[in-house]
Amino acid sequence: MKNVILIIIGMLFTTSSFADADFDLKCTLDDGVQMTVSHGSHTVYIAFFAPGDDPDEGGGVIKLDIASGEVKQDVLYNEGKITFFGIRGESPDSESMIVVSYRQDMKVFIGKKPHYSDVMTFYTLNKITGDHTEDKCIPDTIQLGNTLTQYGIPHVMYVK
Repeated sequence: MKNVILIIIGMLFTTSSFADADFDLKCTLDDGVQMTVSHGSHTVYIAFFAPGDDPDEGGGVIKLDIASGEVKQDVLYNEGKITFFGIRGESPDSESMIVVSYRQDMKVFIGKKPHYSDVMTFYTLNKITGDHTEDKCIPDTIQLGNTLTQYGIPHVMYVK
């Protein structure tokens, strides 16, 4: 019985330690809010968690339906890694469009090897008024998750 309890406790700790690994993109925006892009079988999620948010209640979440085409993506994959990934969320019933983009920015220093840094932004646009906002991610906080493949997110249409 003691061994069964230890196995169950071990599974709980293992599950919770890997739960945070299931994301496509993650960063801290310049206003301190943590943004996480993840997906399930039918939905892409963009979650926001501000420093003062209650961990039990969570932050805000944008849900984009894959099958309806609410979300589209674009991916560039070069030399074994993703160098650009973007998603655009837009519903016919909504006045807003959102874009999350990630890219590798190459800076070349004369006489030295190229240096790469990651750039990621969250952009919103009001389609009626044209008003827009852009929040940039703090570069050292940008992470690509292990669920994002060279083809992007499975079953999400590509931007034409």
